[in-house]
Amino acid sequence: MRPHFTKTALALMACSSMTPLLVHAADWNGSYSADGQCFCVGEIPASLRTSIVATPVGGQTVSQVCDRVGEGPGLSLSQGLFNYPVYADPQCGHGPFVPGIESPTADCAGSMDGRITGSGSCQARGPRWALDLAYKRPGRPAAAEPAETGEGDAQRITAAAQTTKNRTGLLDKPVVSSMSVEVPDDASANRKKTLKATVISSASTAGRTPAKVFPPENFTGKSVIIDGQRYLQARDDMLAYGGAAGSRIILDDQVFLRDDGSIDPADLYRSQPVIRKARPAERPVENDRPVAASDTARTDQSAGNARSLDSRQIDARATSRRIAAERKRLQERKAATVRAGKLADAEALKLEQQRRLQIQSANKAAAEAAQSASRSEQSEASNAQATDRQIAESDNEAQARQLANEKEFAQRKALADSLMHKEQRQQAVVEAARQVKPSSDTAADADSEQGAGGVNFMSALRLPAEVRASSRNFDYLEALPVSYDVGGTGMMLEGSGSSHSRFHYIGRIGVTGNYQELMAGGGYYLTPASADRFTVVLLAGVEYGNFELVDDTSPALAVDFNDTGIFLGASSRVVINSQFELKAGVGYSSFFEGDAMLFGGGYFHMTRQLDLVTRFEVGDNDLLGIGVRFYY
Repeated sequence: MRPHFTKTALALMACSSMTPLLVHAADWNGSYSADGQCFCVGEIPASLRTSIVATPVGGQTVSQVCDRVGEGPGLSLSQGLFNYPVYADPQCGHGPFVPGIESPTADCAGSMDGRITGSGSCQARGPRWALDLAYKRPGRPAAAEPAETGEGDAQRITAAAQTTKNRTGLLDKPVVSSMSVEVPDDASANRKKTLKATVISSASTAGRTPAKVFPPENFTGKSVIIDGQRYLQARDDMLAYGGAAGSRIILDDQVFLRDDGSIDPADLYRSQPVIRKARPAERPVENDRPVAASDTARTDQSAGNARSLDSRQIDARATSRRIAAERKRLQERKAATVRAGKLADAEALKLEQQRRLQIQSANKAAAEAAQSASRSEQSEASNAQATDRQIAESDNEAQARQLANEKEFAQRKALADSLMHKEQRQQAVVEAARQVKPSSDTAADADSEQGAGGVNFMSALRLPAEVRASSRNFDYLEALPVSYDVGGTGMMLEGSGSSHSRFHYIGRIGVTGNYQELMAGGGYYLTPASADRFTVVLLAGVEYGNFELVDDTSPALAVDFNDTGIFLGASSRVVINSQFELKAGVGYSSFFEGDAMLFGGGYFHMTRQLDLVTRFEVGDNDLLGIGVRFYY
């Protein structure tokens, strides 16, 4: 509450009974907007009074800015509504706001009835303080001559109250100014450096010269004299705001305290003196025009040198720590690389040992066969010639099979080395080792197969190592023109993605001029280990279809019918060779009264990522299409 505003309001009320009742500061605390400006009114919250805001003359508190801006034309309340929009903060919705209270929105920052939330007369943010206009005003307005009319007494009372208010407001108003101060440079006594000082003082104390006060004995910081007033360097963690008006200044990014005899010694800067060898005395050089002098220049220089040395030592230690950390990181990376190389060499050595064991086993079997043939030759002299031919043929066949097995093993090993994952590489090596058998067993198996009258059926179901297993790839995108039995020609798009080596997710959409179809679902696929040419797929999903049929002869006869149902299907994909793959399956769809269907297609591998695709469906709505598939 400001007393001068109350006196002015009482004087105006006593002079004219027809004047609308002005609202006392206690009736509304905050601000209001009038004539395109924002004015403070009532009490300012304690948490905001000392908040610093920027003004044309430097930092000022909210209380000082409100005093400078003034109360404006006045605020009155009539039938529950104010004559101007009111706001809860000091600047018409622009803050500052009380900490811990949510700031109002921009479109409802104020009101006409004094209710900020839930008001039916919400007002948007008003204008900001007219700081340029407020700080262009003279600090002490001239007294106006009283008019000759009967209203002279009221004007004199108002002018007197306003003059009292301005004089009271300027008494403790801080004046923020910047000036250049020259102080001796720590590096050389023959040079001076110019610093920029921000001085916060008040009108009541500016220009006064306090009595000479000596700093505490343990004070080792800097001291400067500005306009006859001495300021002492504060401790490093001292804040730049707080304390009495004009008690703190900022000089060269350091806080200085006014030496008025009331400084707490704990707030001053202290550092441990550095003991060093005495230097020969130097002849002092007088400054041509001293602007700022230091009472403790030698101590300042020692403290500055000590801080500089400590800073260099800290930087050197930090640099050493960073170098040590980087050296350790490089050593760890090198060790990891060596370990990885050793593991790769050990795996290659293990594969080579397995290959040598297989070759030794084949050679041993061939030697045993040769020994058995030799014993048979000795015991059956009558059949010596026939036995010789059989042994020669057996040896040739064993050597041929051994060479073939070695070649196949080398091919499978190269294929295993080209695989990206370790698990696939190990599986390929184990498969290659399993198929390499001793020549005697191979010969026996071959004889049994030939005796059965044909090639082993299970071996025909296995996929050769050089053929790509495309039936297990469910990560693809398809696009193909299609023709529906009901609906005409159009376009079909399908996408699929796999997960966890057993599951895949599929989405399909078909669009024609008269028919639209949409399907989304997922499935499970499995490739038997003994017949890896085949991949069995189980699929389930949801389908949606929409018919828009129009009679060509009678356009008025039109049908728009849509339905949703469940789709179930089972299919199989089989790899014919490295270029071809076939697909066939059966399914059931419950939409449009439900129907079973037969579907399938073929795939021609143009590249490892691009296929030529054909598709057909036979059921309630037959389909035929041809397009392309891209594996990603």
